[in-house]
Amino acid sequence: MRKISAILLRLALFLLLLPALPGMAQDMRRPAPPERPEVWFAPLDSVANYAQGGERDFMSLFSNQAAWSNALSRIDVMKFYSAFVDQASDDQL
Repeated sequence: MRKISAILLRLALFLLLLPALPGMAQDMRRPAPPERPEVWFAPLDSVANYAQGGERDFMSLFSNQAAWSNALSRIDVMKFYSAFVDQASDDQL
């Protein structure tokens, strides 16, 4: 009798979980996407002499009246190239 009860219990659990198995398997294969990806911004500055040139309006990115404050609020990391840091004036830095 105990063996039959154990078999029936297993069968009942299997039948209860059967509809959820495809979704559970799919969830295990695919990681959840991040809520928001990390955004890096690395514009070429106008101070250093790069082979492809830099952006002439690079320094205007940092003015109080920058027109891109909405986009700036979504940037997580702002990259500065070492050539800019080495060649920029104290005021530019």
